[in-house]
Amino acid sequence: MNSQTFLSKILLFGEYGILKNSKAISIPLNKYQGNLEFGDLADNDVKKSNKSISEFLNFLKKSNQKNNFNIIQFEIDIKKGLFFKSSIPIGYGLGSSGALVAAVYHKYSFNKIQISKDLSSDKLVKLKEIFSQIESYFHKKSSGIDPLNSYVGYPLFIESNDRINIIKLPGQSTESKRGLFIIDTGKPAKTGNLIKIFLNSFEDNSFSDHFNKKFILPTNYCVDSIIKSEFNLFSKNFMDLSQFVIEKLNPMIPRGFNDIWRKGLETGGYYLKLCGSGGGGYLIGFSDNLDKAEKELIDYKFQEIIKF
Repeated sequence: MNSQTFLSKILLFGEYGILKNSKAISIPLNKYQGNLEFGDLADNDVKKSNKSISEFLNFLKKSNQKNNFNIIQFEIDIKKGLFFKSSIPIGYGLGSSGALVAAVYHKYSFNKIQISKDLSSDKLVKLKEIFSQIESYFHKKSSGIDPLNSYVGYPLFIESNDRINIIKLPGQSTESKRGLFIIDTGKPAKTGNLIKIFLNSFEDNSFSDHFNKKFILPTNYCVDSIIKSEFNLFSKNFMDLSQFVIEKLNPMIPRGFNDIWRKGLETGGYYLKLCGSGGGGYLIGFSDNLDKAEKELIDYKFQEIIKF
């Protein structure tokens, strides 16, 4: 099978805030990927993936998108041993189901929008709407951003629900010491319960006001900084995000990571924030000195994302 590979993704900025109309940036992560292949159904991993895809097909048959897909060929291929060969960890907020949705759309959509770095905002929004409907099988409700990012394969700037654009990240500077990184908590996240806790917090009016001032505003500033490559106040706003989470969204910090979170805030050597819903998976960090931060976090799987 001559199949396209689809990358995992990271919501660089916009976790939780995107639910309340903050700006967001989602980027592909080359470290993990997946693609559709044929395999031997006697293999347990192939059989498990094949069964999952078959159940997804049954959902697609009943959805309002069914006429937009080659259902007959999809079904034939499933019987031949179609499966999703993926290295994307599940429960890490890296878009494992999004990559599968992108792969199915690419292979079986009748009138697919072709991948291009010049896709207009209108076409990106249209794709997001399609992906939102079909990824809802996996998450009950989906924004469509994960499969969109996986399908397009370029960084995305989500300005609002109806304004999305492909962007270039700031040019990598070999001389710069500052930048963003991720560390692996070593445990999967359970998104559903955390989102419930978050939404329930808004029953307190004071939380809502605080969230807008101390989370939405710095999130938007960090996003704008990356879009405009202006980083004068980036560190301060990232610190504000980190401080808000440990004070007001502490249940989202994975167990055992409070101490290094606070240490970063106290020393200023690095700052941590959630990646996705939190509770596990990755944490995203910023430091003015990545080499020093990596040494301070030597006990964790540290990966530089971008220098600027």
